[in-house]
Amino acid sequence: MKREEKQEAEEVLTRLFSGAMLMDVGDDFTSTYIRLTFKRKDGTPLVITAENEWELTPPRSFFTLMANHEVVTDISLGEEHPHLLVCFSGGETLMVNGEDALYESWQAGTESQDYLVVACPGGDLAVWNPENDQQP
Repeated sequence: MKREEKQEAEEVLTRLFSGAMLMDVGDDFTSTYIRLTFKRKDGTPLVITAENEWELTPPRSFFTLMANHEVVTDISLGEEHPHLLVCFSGGETLMVNGEDALYESWQAGTESQDYLVVACPGGDLAVWNPENDQQP
């Protein structure tokens, strides 16, 4: 993971997810796959899809986080590998393993995928950030 990629990814993730409320837990969260839906204060729907091992500490139910109207207080990436760390207002932290040689580990962004950060195979990051794609 390149330093510049990490910095841009964290900027996009922070801009999108800071203060966003967990709204729904979808799909089969008994396996390594999980889909979390969030809503920003402006109503924009956000999604985190984890397709690799994940852990919520301390162990809680995502439904408890939703019932308590918990919001994201911090979101960041690991130093050497693109592990996704999402901190909630109740003190819980979701960690999604970002390291896989063959598959995408996770993706996070707007539901429309206009803004998207993806942990790619081999530890690289892909960032879709329309604000940086505009020509001067």
